Amino acid sequence: MKDAQISDNMIIDNSLSFAQNHCKKFDVKFRKNKGQFFTPKNVAKFMADNIKLDKKNIRILDPGAGTGILIAAVCDRIASEKTHSSSIIIDAYENDKNLIPFLKDTLTLCQKKLLQNGHQLKYNISNSNFIIDNDYSIFQKRLISTKKEIKIYDLVIANPPYYKLKIQSPESLLLKDFVFGQPNIYSLFMIMAMQLIKDNGSFVFIIPRSFCSGLYYRKIRNWFVKNTQIKIIHCFESRLKIFEDNVHQEIVILIGIKTNADQNKSTKISISYDKTFKKSFSFFAQNQIIFEQKSPESFIRIPQSENDLKIIQEIDSYNNSLKSLGLEISTGKVVDFRTRENLIFNSEDTNWVPLLWMHNLKEGVIEWPSKTYTKPQGILLNNKTKKQLIPVDNYILLKRFTSKCQKRRLYAIPLFKKDFRQFSLIGLENHLNYIYGVDKSISDTDLMGITALLNTSFYDIYFRTISGNTQVNATDMRTIPLPSIKKIREIGKNAKNQKFQPSRKMDLLIGRILNVNELVV
Repeated sequence: MKDAQISDNMIIDNSLSFAQNHCKKFDVKFRKNKGQFFTPKNVAKFMADNIKLDKKNIRILDPGAGTGILIAAVCDRIASEKTHSSSIIIDAYENDKNLIPFLKDTLTLCQKKLLQNGHQLKYNISNSNFIIDNDYSIFQKRLISTKKEIKIYDLVIANPPYYKLKIQSPESLLLKDFVFGQPNIYSLFMIMAMQLIKDNGSFVFIIPRSFCSGLYYRKIRNWFVKNTQIKIIHCFESRLKIFEDNVHQEIVILIGIKTNADQNKSTKISISYDKTFKKSFSFFAQNQIIFEQKSPESFIRIPQSENDLKIIQEIDSYNNSLKSLGLEISTGKVVDFRTRENLIFNSEDTNWVPLLWMHNLKEGVIEWPSKTYTKPQGILLNNKTKKQLIPVDNYILLKRFTSKCQKRRLYAIPLFKKDFRQFSLIGLENHLNYIYGVDKSISDTDLMGITALLNTSFYDIYFRTISGNTQVNATDMRTIPLPSIKKIREIGKNAKNQKFQPSRKMDLLIGRILNVNELVV
């Protein structure tokens, strides 16, 4: 008796059911410790639908296979699209032994489905650590030898695990050439997988957007920008509706091929509201706009519209930076829980100075002491706290964090030395960044000009194309181009008596000076 016909979507539905059963048995804490976040159905289908499957013989790698959701999506596509007989080999890695029976059932079903459609499938399941199994240094040696088998793939499709690694972990040590700062396992999965695919082989990864600009991914991102052509970048407007388990991470899908980068080509930017893909749109952008290579960071920038592209081009044309203007940016030195005994609400002791928090920045001005905020507004001046304080001077203060629901990321407020002239020192809490003059104080006019500039919608949009974070990092701010000092001073002079608050009025004022009013949204 012949096996029952395997219907469309049956494989992927089964693999999703397996994932749900696993989630019921093992709690969120267990799964997060293993970095397990299972790919939703429509996302898996989108990833599978946008890869190149034009060869008769295809070898596929899934380095973190889970229950086989992504493999199922690829096999469904092969079965429905390929009219000529194909030979498929799949290598699937999964280090959680609890998932191996599910993965095996999925691949067995894939095998039957493809056979029904005239294709051959062989699969190998490795219940092991993908990175350790494919020691990069050993792999490099294998390239020299013709005696040992080398597994090289036509396609890698992956939703890699996500968790932080210690710098001395075996994975970090094996890939030390690509590790910078605090590594995360997902980025090491990406770079290892890319070493194992052929030239012109295809890849598709679903990963946190932080990869596109995060400091710790600099070396791996730099490799990607130089050694791949990313064909599609897909992002989701919603942070909350992609993975289960209340994941708030902003997610992107990168799809491309392994080949030398070409700045003259274009990348498709695809955007949907959530994992249903019902509300979606796309446009193309020149690679020289998307892949920033002026700085060592090699940012992968993600505009949300064609107007964003114009803003990137305009601001990229500016030749100044904080450094070229004699400025630097640092983070507030006062960490409240480390010095609670020195924080005060009010004191008869005169040996104290003001302490500013993010919440002291209100409606374009510094409100100190705060009339509504309940945190201590001062810090005692003693031998322990002196190193945490800075001289009272002209500074541009920036909120380091914004909430996930806020539309803006950049909030800048000027701190004028004259407003705190009764003090010699001041404390800035760790949730504030501050821009200061390196060799001399920032003039009042320059202070107003740069502050107003950073509060425009076009600078906020530019920053958001770089960073999907709700955090404003000093590293990101150092890379942002600024116009000529002449323009900055003209903005500063015109910004007198204005509230330093994001507004269309301020946008139009500065847009006129920079001749970019068409970019005001």
